[in-house]
Amino acid sequence: MGAAVERCRRLADLDADPAAVHAVLSRDPDLAADLRRHPGLRVPGHPDGFELAARAVLGQQVSMASARALTARLVRELGDPLPAPDGDLTHLFPTAGQIAAAGPDRIAGPRARARTLVALAEAAEAGTVVLDRSADRVDVEAALTALPGIGPWTAGYVAMRALADPDVVLLGDVGLHAALGLRGRDAREALGRRASGWRPWGSYASLLLWHRVLDQRWPDQSSSDQTEGVAA
Repeated sequence: MGAAVERCRRLADLDADPAAVHAVLSRDPDLAADLRRHPGLRVPGHPDGFELAARAVLGQQVSMASARALTARLVRELGDPLPAPDGDLTHLFPTAGQIAAAGPDRIAGPRARARTLVALAEAAEAGTVVLDRSADRVDVEAALTALPGIGPWTAGYVAMRALADPDVVLLGDVGLHAALGLRGRDAREALGRRASGWRPWGSYASLLLWHRVLDQRWPDQSSSDQTEGVAA
């Protein structure tokens, strides 16, 4: 029971302090409407760091629909089947060891991405990349970006969702640029300057801005189940 409760707390970011987040982010007048629209917004976590990282790799440079299809195929081909399937839930997500043993030839999609996923799995299996909250976030991001095909965006996204880093702002994210109306070569630098005022709650500001994009795209729908599409 204790383990289940802890996983739920991580998944729903229940240890966050919304009042502390609001106190800092409300200093930015451009976030005022977002804070009113989404009060107490929390950053969704993930119960398994490796699975989150693997999904982030599979989602690189493809649509969410394509990412889901690639993930579903990976799970069907490499994951252990459940003894009693429940609807569409038929397999466990494959472990790092299973993906590393399978190699890139059994992973659908571009070869470069398959090699990246296998390199990630090998590093996780060997313990050179630790994807849980006990790990030092700076060390994890450095280890991830040392792998082929993983850049600052993916490493930062993993730190935000799997390691619960509260102060991640993905400077190259096009969704954040769009939300703030930033364009051109100076967009990253401009976002970095804005983000300095959000510390130490940059992850929450990022989520608010992703919701802003979604609210504009689907104004009459709840954006809670669409947010990861912008992030991915």
